Amino acid sequence: MLAAAVLALATAAKAEPCISAPAWIKIYVTDWCPFCKALIRYLHNRGIYNYSLCDIEEDYRCAEELLALTGTPGVPVTYVCNYRISGFDQLELDRVFGPGRF
Repeated sequence: MLAAAVLALATAAKAEPCISAPAWIKIYVTDWCPFCKALIRYLHNRGIYNYSLCDIEEDYRCAEELLALTGTPGVPVTYVCNYRISGFDQLELDRVFGPGRF
């Protein structure tokens, strides 16, 4: 059901939808970022463990990729398929991952 919710959200946002199930989730982080840690806790509290972490300080490719995508090194940045969530925006996360989305 998460994939269906992401498809609907991506379509509403006019983003290219992600058809894979489970939905593809990639998070750009740093080890010391408190908002990154809060985001990970948020996902774990909702039973979401299937995601990819990309540490921009540990892997230069992650840093380059993030800069190319956003133009800034600010973290966390979460991509659910092609839909971007910048920062730890709990309202937006609730909209994507909240109750009724699974």
